[in-house]
Amino acid sequence: MESWRPFRRPTQMRITLSALGRRMDVSLLDVSESGMKLTYPDLLPTDALVEVSTPRIARTGRVRWSRQGALGVTLTEPLSLAEQAELAGMSWGY
Repeated sequence: MESWRPFRRPTQMRITLSALGRRMDVSLLDVSESGMKLTYPDLLPTDALVEVSTPRIARTGRVRWSRQGALGVTLTEPLSLAEQAELAGMSWGY
């Protein structure tokens, strides 16, 4: 049985990540309706609550996986197509 996965849009946008009392600018590597892949220099525990934000978009989420140098976040509220396009640096709208 195949599992369904939302389409991921590659990007190199800088965003702010807040987790475990620490706030830092990180690179957003890809974005989908329900999640993000980010650079992160350390390991974060699976299921840790995080907040990701830009000047116009903010979401909370949970760490799905964490490896040295990167982590995956499942968002608690989906991103609209317009928000995904903005985060992916697309200049054309939906």
